[in-house]
Parts: sequence; structure tokens; C-alpha cells
Amino acid sequence: FIGEPDPSEGIGLEADTDVDADADADADTDSDADSDCPEPDFDLGSELGANIGSGNTCFGEDDFAKTCGGIPGPDLAYSWTAPYEGAFQIDLLGSEFDTVLTIRSACPEPVEIECNDDFQLNTSSGVQRNFAADQPVVLVVEGFNINCGLFQINIQELPPDAFAPTDTSEP
Repeated sequence: FIGEPDPSEGIGLEADTDVDADADADADTDSDADSDCPEPDFDLGSELGANIGSGNTCFGEDDFAKTCGGIPGPDLAYSWTAPYEGAFQIDLLGSEFDTVLTIRSACPEPVEIECNDDFQLNTSSGVQRNFAADQPVVLVVEGFNINCGLFQINIQELPPDAFAPTDTSEP
């Protein structure tokens, strides 16, 4: 029968064995780990370039809080690791709606590092900052207020003298 789970794969057949009573089997033992540190939806690795990630936030959920850009709405999150120490621009230029970009430290202690609503006189969002080599971050794409739509993520290296050095250590 097409669509029936294969018992050898175990899909959909295990009971929920963790203590937080959701539909997954977490390896953790605390009851609220999923809400304390939501995982990114996608991994960008250490890619650089134009349109290295794209999506539609209308299909996302509101998993991450933001400190700019109005009321919460659906978001999508991408993990990214700086390929080397340097200054980078991460932006959503080319997106089709009024975006908000939040840069967060990676789990287990996620903290908002920066939040931007409008970048370079545009309703798309972006940040320019220094990163340490192999620094993992989570890029959260959301809309201004509850706007949603199609977006693209662009990440490019900036010249070393693009702006004053900032602290690259994670909060």
C-alpha cells in the first residue's frame, strides 16, 4: 500500500519517549528545551554569495523573538558559520516584502546579537559586522509586523577597513 509507513524505518511508530510530551523523541531530559532553544530550519554552512538561501516566511511559525520590526510573525531560521575571521554583510536585499533580520548566537545559549528592520534606505534588512573564525550564528528572517513573503539571503565579505572593529565574542 503506497504511503503506509515501513516498520523497518520506524517512521511514526515510536511512542513519545521524552518528558516534554511533544511528538518527538528528544535526547535531552529537560521539559522545555525545544522552547528555550529552537533549532534553525536550514543550514547554510559557511557559504558566501548572492541568494545562498531563500524561502517564504508565510509557511513559517513564530519560533524566535525579535527586538525590532514590530509585532511577532512567522519566521524561518538558518544556521551559518563564519568561514574565517572578518567583516561580513548579511542582507535580505532582493526580498519581496518588508523584512526583519535577527542575528542570534547558536544554542545552547541563544542570545540576540543584532536586529535590523530597514537597511540602506530599503525595506529589506541587513547587518554589517565582524565575526570570529568558525563563529556559528542563527539568521532569523521575519517580516515587519506580521508581513510575510519570499526572501533571499546574501552574505558577502567586506573589506577589512569597512567599519570600526566590533567585539566578535559571543555574548
